[in-house]
Amino acid sequence: MNLLPAAIGPSTGAALVATTGDWRWTFWLNAIILGFIVLLTFPVPETYQYYRVKAYNRRNGTAAPPVDYKKTIREAFTRPVHMLFTEPIVFPTSLAAAILQAILFCWYIAYPVIFERVYQFTEKEQGLAFLPILLGNVLGIVVIGICDKAKYQKARVAAIETGAKVEPELRLYAACVGAIGTPISIFWLAWTAKPTIYWIAPMLSGILFGLCHATVALSYNIYKNDIYGAEYGASAFAGEVMLRYLLSAATPLFWVQVMDALDIGWSTSVLGFVSLTLVPLPWVFFRYGPYLRSKSGYVPADVEVRV
Repeated sequence: MNLLPAAIGPSTGAALVATTGDWRWTFWLNAIILGFIVLLTFPVPETYQYYRVKAYNRRNGTAAPPVDYKKTIREAFTRPVHMLFTEPIVFPTSLAAAILQAILFCWYIAYPVIFERVYQFTEKEQGLAFLPILLGNVLGIVVIGICDKAKYQKARVAAIETGAKVEPELRLYAACVGAIGTPISIFWLAWTAKPTIYWIAPMLSGILFGLCHATVALSYNIYKNDIYGAEYGASAFAGEVMLRYLLSAATPLFWVQVMDALDIGWSTSVLGFVSLTLVPLPWVFFRYGPYLRSKSGYVPADVEVRV
């Protein structure tokens, strides 16, 4: 899961730079951790069914089916892009996730500006200001679990008893919570970041933002995976990741200038107004999701597409 490191990174990075006095150590630490993780992957067994079957056949002296490497590579690069721009569910959910990540990257810029200029925090203290976002991410996972148990799992038990199918839109209740809470958390930060208001008030907005970010991003991914299955769900997620980083990578290049031009309150409010456009999206899928799924060319036959 990529939400928790996004909140932990600024805190640990700020502490590391403040302690060592060298920003390069943030990259050295990443290299050390990634190198260690690569070593840990070697003893991990293969989980993809095709290669498990291939290994089994090899051990038992039977021929494995040939692999069309050109087709595999072509699908790996083209299918995510094709799904992103042709699937009526993939593009809006991916765009919502991309906008949320772009807002998160703006928070990476806004927090140091706010807590240095308004509250005179040190570099290490600015990094610690991101910890409420981490707490919010964890709470967001809890909210997803509660909604899933109350809505989806209950419907799944009933469906097993009756032989019916469960509609994947039942996965979106947590996204409704996140969609409503996101603009609230952003406006909270925008208009409490003042010298006359104690620093804990804007910092606590990160808990709500982290919760909402987790519920929206994870709920949409679970929703798409339920719709497209293991094979096409991976391609849908790959298309989303591409869009997320194309959009969010640009925001750090200009957000300081935006904050200087509009001041803290109004520049942060711009993010709140943008997030307001995402509020109706879960309800759109509740209403039109079955119809949109019926128009898909990638939905497996065993997924409920009742209109």
